[in-house]
Amino acid sequence: MSIKILYLEDELGMKHGLINSLKKEGYIVDIAPNVVDAYALLIENQNAKGYDLIIIDIYMDAKFLGKKHKLYEDRGGLCILLELEEHNININKIVFSAWEDEDVKRITNEKHIKYILKSEITNDDGRFQVIEEIKKIKK
Repeated sequence: MSIKILYLEDELGMKHGLINSLKKEGYIVDIAPNVVDAYALLIENQNAKGYDLIIIDIYMDAKFLGKKHKLYEDRGGLCILLELEEHNININKIVFSAWEDEDVKRITNEKHIKYILKSEITNDDGRFQVIEEIKKIKK
């Protein structure tokens, strides 16, 4: 049985290369183009579609969650990480962002979440490193 992935990414150009690579590896991949969609799929519906992994971009708008996560409303991926934890949604996570961010570093280190920088990776914008991390996940 294949790993089912939700990819939270708002930049169309970044989606296609990684998604094509993941599908070639046999993974099932859905896209959440914004925090609202990711929140609905994972939190409101309690991960009813059974995603095994979420790949999270960080910088996207999350003002609708601002009352709880005001500090991170411009870093919506962090809001999703916090909401998953608050609602006890058990899902593997990889943060895949173009920006190095101290809050992200601290939170991912504390929670033992892999943080891959798109800008530091030379092998197809980190695709191979993401795929190697996914291969470590047990279904």
